[in-house]
Amino acid sequence: MIESVEVIGCGGAFDTEMTNSSFLINTSDESILFDCGYNVFTKLKELEKDRPNIIKNISYIIISHLDDDHVGSLKSFLYYRYFIYGLTTTVIGQEKALKFLDGINKKMESFKFVGANIYKANIIYNELFFNINKLDNISFKSISGIHHIETSGILIRDSEKIILISGDTKSTCNFSNTIEEVSKIMKVPFGSNTLIFHDYSPWNAPSRNVHATDNCMRSEYPEWFRNKMIKYHFSTCNIEGNIYKFNSKEKKWYLENT
Repeated sequence: MIESVEVIGCGGAFDTEMTNSSFLINTSDESILFDCGYNVFTKLKELEKDRPNIIKNISYIIISHLDDDHVGSLKSFLYYRYFIYGLTTTVIGQEKALKFLDGINKKMESFKFVGANIYKANIIYNELFFNINKLDNISFKSISGIHHIETSGILIRDSEKIILISGDTKSTCNFSNTIEEVSKIMKVPFGSNTLIFHDYSPWNAPSRNVHATDNCMRSEYPEWFRNKMIKYHFSTCNIEGNIYKFNSKEKKWYLENT
């Protein structure tokens, strides 16, 4: 079961004093990292001083797209888990994102070991949910976004809760529609059991902006969805370090550090 979501970082590519946008989803078994930008590994190493198992427990990484602020420290992370802990890491993403890792595998194979176990299924535009090893009670669904390159968000659910992380995208009804569909499948209405993190930019220039803005959010998303969103990926969206936990009795998410 999903136990918590921790915001490792919420900064964009140009927010140099912030950690790049990255989320850690902790389950009762292992942890899942969403995006691993160029200073995310550094942040995880800092957290490791007080939480020595934080990197060791991240067995899965979901990649939204190939911009540096989303994959810039991925290789370092994969090497670290292999050399320090002797562990492989499953990477999930689009076919293009997975090809990015071919060089890692080839380099490691030449030394008679493989440090990255790449999940090669073409899942990113699959309409069905998919599961991954050891996390059979948790389902995943990729959602295509609109950016300057191929990108996708992820919806993660178990039997009682939903998490959606958009990745970098303009506003697209794919996200709100998917939550509505999933709620019907679960036979549970969306509400306090639903946690939504959405990419945001205050720069309202529709022809040039590749992120979600206030104007396009109003045009694409229903009010309930906008009200549920936790914005990230910009310097004013200061949610770094926030930990969201789920109260099973009350069936709702709450912010631990408030």
